[in-house]
Amino acid sequence: MPPASACVFFAGPATMARYKVEQDDWLIVYLKYLLFVFNFFFWVGGATVLAVGVWTLVEKSGYLSILASSTFAASAYILIFAGALVMVTGFLGFGAIIREDRSCLSTYFCLLLVIFLVELVAGVLAHMYYQRLSEELKQHLTRTLAENYRQPGAVDITLSVDRLQQDFKCCGSNSSADWQHSAYILSQEAEGRRVPDSCCKTVVVRCGQRVHPSNIYKVEVSAQLQPSSAMALAIQEHPRPPREAGLGRGAGRGDAGNTYSLAFNGLHKALGDPGTPWHALGHSRSLWAIEMLDQVL
Repeated sequence: MPPASACVFFAGPATMARYKVEQDDWLIVYLKYLLFVFNFFFWVGGATVLAVGVWTLVEKSGYLSILASSTFAASAYILIFAGALVMVTGFLGFGAIIREDRSCLSTYFCLLLVIFLVELVAGVLAHMYYQRLSEELKQHLTRTLAENYRQPGAVDITLSVDRLQQDFKCCGSNSSADWQHSAYILSQEAEGRRVPDSCCKTVVVRCGQRVHPSNIYKVEVSAQLQPSSAMALAIQEHPRPPREAGLGRGAGRGDAGNTYSLAFNGLHKALGDPGTPWHALGHSRSLWAIEMLDQVL
């Protein structure tokens, strides 16, 4: 019978080997679950991209007629293809992980590498050409508004523009000023409209005749009156009637017209100063200031 020390000596390497095998097994199990979680989120991302592509194709297909080229329309199909490819790769990954098949795992990682490289190239190209495509789209949309809106044979474009302005709460490509040179606005068919009725926040017949921030989406400040001319117009539209009594709170007795004139001059200087917050308020704010002054005086 061998001594106890010999038993320990011979049992030591076997025990260490068993512990090493168990440690390797735990490492494999850990990596397996980690890869499974990664693949799950990868598959969910592909399903999301696929859903966005289908939603764009179904819900936003009405805007295709006003896009600059077929490249924009093809983006929906690209999203669908990319999402489907990612989902197929995800299914392959699930099978490779569960079966622990090395060939499937190799194919899975190769597809992951290809998808990563394609997305990297797409991201770089999108960053490089984003500004160019944005400007091209704006120019094409502005030209479409000016030349094709409510013209013969352009029913789809007209419906798309009206829906676009109502859905996104906008007016024109950049502002309502884009409609100034529109063939429709300059025609008798417009019936005095300055913008289409679809620019209105509340659409009623001929509501586009009144261009005002309270009525029209996205009215450009520069398209409105400048502060000085707005104040002059406000005085003409809201003349100050002379009062026989006092001039207001703390004003004392005297000529109401002179005090009103002095107050107008002060507001006129304030509105004309680019350094003050009144500078860009425009016509509507000028009327408000005159009405408030009228109440005080």
